[in-house]
Amino acid sequence: MDLDLTADQEALRGVFADFFASEAGPDRARAAEPSGVDSHAWERLLETGAPGMGLPESWVAATPRWPTWPSSPRNSERRSHPFR
Repeated sequence: MDLDLTADQEALRGVFADFFASEAGPDRARAAEPSGVDSHAWERLLETGAPGMGLPESWVAATPRWPTWPSSPRNSERRSHPFR
């Protein structure tokens, strides 16, 4: 059994390794701590299409826009969290 990544999987791994190194490193995480979310990083992640990966294309096509984070989650009720 070959458990090595395929060339496509390796390319995808590289893309996301670079993305998270530049968009979600320790400094960015610390800066986002007051609100609990880095809305810029989330928006950039949406641009990659990552939230829809692994879902049937019909589901992704039916979702016109993935949820955005409230600009200030601490000022919003928890019920505004897009995944609750």
